Amino acid sequence: MDDLQPMKKAAEAAGVARKSVERWVRLGLLKGKPSKMGNLIATLVSVKAVKELAKTRRPGRPAKAEKSQ
Repeated sequence: MDDLQPMKKAAEAAGVARKSVERWVRLGLLKGKPSKMGNLIATLVSVKAVKELAKTRRPGRPAKAEKSQ
């Protein structure tokens, strides 16, 4: 994880939404590293890891499951 950036910048570099990166960190799909920036604590993520994960995830909402009766 040598290319650490705040979630917003990593999302912009990968072409995905910041909320997606935030969700992936929360789900454990990405490793986040807390870092103090001024008086805020920002979560840093690897831009390379975000790009790789974005390739495997389909954009948009998942399709509804069919009801089987």
